[in-house]
Amino acid sequence: MELALCEMAGNHLIVARRGTCDALLQADLNGIQQAIVHGWRNAYTQHAALVNTVSRYVSIVIANGSAMPAEVEVTVTKVIDGILRMPTVLVSENDARDGRFFEILIQAIRRKRSHPSTSMYLDNGGGAATVQRARYWTSRDALVAAVVDSDRKSPNWPLGITARRLLKDLATYEYGRTFVLPAHEIENLVPLSVLQLLDEWQSCGAQGLLIRMGDEFVAGQCDLWAFFDFKSGLSEVLITSISDRGDYNWVNDRLQKYGIDEIPSVGNDLISSVVHSNNAIAELVRSIVYWPQHWRDFLYELEDWFISAPRKIAI
Repeated sequence: MELALCEMAGNHLIVARRGTCDALLQADLNGIQQAIVHGWRNAYTQHAALVNTVSRYVSIVIANGSAMPAEVEVTVTKVIDGILRMPTVLVSENDARDGRFFEILIQAIRRKRSHPSTSMYLDNGGGAATVQRARYWTSRDALVAAVVDSDRKSPNWPLGITARRLLKDLATYEYGRTFVLPAHEIENLVPLSVLQLLDEWQSCGAQGLLIRMGDEFVAGQCDLWAFFDFKSGLSEVLITSISDRGDYNWVNDRLQKYGIDEIPSVGNDLISSVVHSNNAIAELVRSIVYWPQHWRDFLYELEDWFISAPRKIAI
C-alpha cells in the first residue's frame, strides 16, 4: 500500500476523510496498515484544517478533473507508480550550503506554524545546472520545488536567466513550482543580527552603513538591503553601466540617501559561514519574525511543499 509506505517513511503528510478511512478498513490490510489508517481517521479533525490553510497540496483522484486553485492533482495510477515514494525535491543553486540554509528556514517556519514535520530531498545545481537538475526530477515525475535567486539589483530589474528558464520549465509541470527569491540572491536573506555574528563582519569596511541599511530595511524605510550585492559590492563602475534609467535612478537615489558613492563587498561565502555556526543559525531562526511580511509569505508557501508526517521507519 503506497500511502502506508509514504506515511511510515515520513515523506508526506496523508490527510484522509473518515469515510475514506472506513472504506479502506474493509479492505484486506495487515496489522501495520490498519494501524496507519486508524491513525489517519483519528487525526482527520486536526489535519483537515491544513487543506484550507496551505497554498498547495496534493489531491489524489481517480482521474484528472477540475482541480481547486490550491490542488495538485495526482491520479491513483501515479500513486501506484510511486510518485510519493520520496519527499518533495528542493532544488537550489550553488552547492549543498544553499539547501541547508533553506532547510533551516523551512524547519523554523514549520515550528512557527505548528505543522507535524517536514521532509525534503536536497539537490543543487548552479546557473544552467540548476535548470538541468530540475529537469532531471521532472522527467521522473517527482514533486519539485526549485528555489532560485532573482539576480535583481532593484525592484524592477529584469529577472536573471536561470530564474526565467525555471519559471518557463515548471510553468507546464503540474507537480512542481519555481520560487524566485524576493531579493537579489540568497545572501540578502541573512539579517543584520546574523551578519554581525560572522567573521566577515569583523573585516567589513562598511559596518556603520550596513547597520543603518539593516535597521531601515526592517523598519520599512529603505529596501536597499534586499537588492544590494553582498558578494560583489556596489561600485561606481557597476552603477555607470546600468542602462535602464529607472534602475539607475533607484540605485543612485539610495546611494545619495546614505551619502556614499559605493559599497564594498561584505564576503563571498556568507551562507557557508551561517550554516556552520550554531550561534548564527539560532539567531537566523529567531530573527524571522522581523522579516518583511512578503518575505515571510514566501517562506510559508515554500514550506507548504514539504509538510510531512514524522518518520516512523528508517529508509
